[in-house]
Amino acid sequence: MSVEGVVELSEDGARELAEKLAARYYEPGQAKAFIKQTAQTEHVALLSLTPTLIRSIWGNWVKE
Repeated sequence: MSVEGVVELSEDGARELAEKLAARYYEPGQAKAFIKQTAQTEHVALLSLTPTLIRSIWGNWVKE
């Protein structure tokens, strides 16, 4: 599969989302370590992809 489109970077809400996902998907000790490291990181960013074309072995999808 390949995806074409526009990617936007944003720091708004990125740290909070990272902490929420860590708590949800990691074991408690791992989540705590991840959150601690994220707090020490200068930049945490969200990447938002707006697809215009998705290609797969089953065919193409084009955003209208």
